[in-house]
Amino acid sequence: MLEENQKPKGAFFYEGLSKECFASHPQSFREFVIEKQAIFEGDKLLSSGLSSGYNYATDADFPLGSDQPLIIYNNYIQRASHFGEVLAAMEEAGLINTDNFNFGAKATKVLGNWEDEEPVVSSIVRLGKVVEVSESVEGCLIFHPQDAIQAIKMVEFLDTKAKKTDEVTFIKGSWTVPDIRSTGKLEDILTLVGYKTVYANKLNIGNGNLITLKKSEKIIKDGWRNQKVLVNSALYEFID
Repeated sequence: MLEENQKPKGAFFYEGLSKECFASHPQSFREFVIEKQAIFEGDKLLSSGLSSGYNYATDADFPLGSDQPLIIYNNYIQRASHFGEVLAAMEEAGLINTDNFNFGAKATKVLGNWEDEEPVVSSIVRLGKVVEVSESVEGCLIFHPQDAIQAIKMVEFLDTKAKKTDEVTFIKGSWTVPDIRSTGKLEDILTLVGYKTVYANKLNIGNGNLITLKKSEKIIKDGWRNQKVLVNSALYEFID
């Protein structure tokens, strides 16, 4: 893990920028998702076994359905220092500039307790059994790769430097299972480096979308729509 004196140049600048951009979003899942119908519908997916987790966000804050080639990296919104180090290190590597990324946010509820301090852990009845669930709000880094080579270099960076492990140096605040997604526009490119195609099922509720990922099945219900997106291989293992 990188020590304080090993932080890349620009880390504090990008940390401040992250805080500024995330400031408009509530850090509580229940305050973020003001459309309670979204929680009701999402919890039904968890309880019935149709999904292991869901998100709620606007198209602007989480543009997974865009027809543009986008890569979206997610982590807890409270971890501005982590986002700062990620961006500074990517700048040092020549992967970003001020024109090819922006910030977003999404609410997340998933099965399990990841034992991090940011999520609120509660329980839900799933297929007749009481199980733990975690609620959180995540900040999103939305990257706009200029070409196939840059797209591959971006995900390779995130898959290594933003993954918590005992074997290599990683950026503080990284998850053991990074959450990296891309729009379907990058399918032909990212499948070459191990990314997996899944279905993003979306239901518009209020000003945002309820979103859940499925490996192969589509949710066939009134109002739901779906499209192909890409996820990193580690995240793929946790998708139904």
